[in-house]
This record gives sequence, C-alpha cells and structure tokens, in this order.
Amino acid sequence: ELTTLIKQGYYNYAYALVEDGELDLSFVEGSHFQTENDFHIFTYDTNPNLGYDRVIGMYKTDTFNN
Repeated sequence: ELTTLIKQGYYNYAYALVEDGELDLSFVEGSHFQTENDFHIFTYDTNPNLGYDRVIGMYKTDTFNN
C-alpha cells in the first residue's frame, strides 16, 4: 500500500489482485476474451457540388470471422 501526491492530469491504471506473487487483472474486471464483437465499415464519397455524402461501400465483419 502506498500514499503519494500525484500531478493533475490523465493516468492509466488497473486494479489487480496479487496472490502468491501472481498478478491477476481479471479478478476485478473479469475476462471477456470469448466475447464476439461486430463491426460495420462504411466508405463514403464526399462531393462538395452535391451537398451531401453518399455511401459507396459497406463491409460487415466480426471478431470470430477468420
């Protein structure tokens, strides 16, 4: 355990459990390595003369798609 003054700003940290000298980050936050994520990728064309953008391509994939 430590108490210290730190500067104002952004800090990146994680809570962890140390048991028998082993660090366990999943104890607090869990492990979601098997969770599927879906991604939709859109490609747009911008034409200043038309005044709007148009979709010219779309691709869907997920984390289980090899």
